[in-house]
Amino acid sequence: MDMTEHLIYEPPKSAAFGHSPRRRDPLAAWEASLQFLARHTHGAFRENTRTESVGSLGYGGEKMTFPSLQRAEQLFGQPVESDNHWYRWNLSPLQLPAAVELFFQAHKSHRKTASSFSFYPVFDFRWLGVPDNAIAGSSLGFVIDDYQGIFLQPEFVFPFAWNDLQHREWLSGVLADSPFRPKEQYFKRAIPTKTRNRYRTLKLPPGWIGAA
Repeated sequence: MDMTEHLIYEPPKSAAFGHSPRRRDPLAAWEASLQFLARHTHGAFRENTRTESVGSLGYGGEKMTFPSLQRAEQLFGQPVESDNHWYRWNLSPLQLPAAVELFFQAHKSHRKTASSFSFYPVFDFRWLGVPDNAIAGSSLGFVIDDYQGIFLQPEFVFPFAWNDLQHREWLSGVLADSPFRPKEQYFKRAIPTKTRNRYRTLKLPPGWIGAA
């Protein structure tokens, strides 16, 4: 793989839970995310999406108001593991639509006093509209929880330097269409080290993204 300077979008560890979507309604946020990926990327969801459900007695003996565990077992079979109140599955991409439907049912139906169903799909991709084959690909992860809603976890790699004006219009269009509001301070330069076996990152000057 070529080692060349490029632009990355890398939220700090303090923002690890993810970005809130622009669309507050979870269904609208999910659909907007899929539309963004369809317009600007080509890729696929990862195998073995971690999926979790809480049993009928909840966390501390409280009765859950939506039967997430029973519904999940009907859809996905017996869990592959359990840990106290949590039951877990690893889903294939073909099973994700059923998980999404269960999420929306649980999100609408229970009292929302605690999580009862959650899953964490990740979409790996390359960008459309720019040459994107010389460096590592990008991903968009999701935290989908019937209590918290939907959060987005981007790890974006742009195959050009931060000051490459040739692709600035394309970049501006992608960011404007993003299902979350990107934060300028999370963009960084990725520069090969002198040994050219890894990258180091550098902060960018304020206002760089609007500079012509």
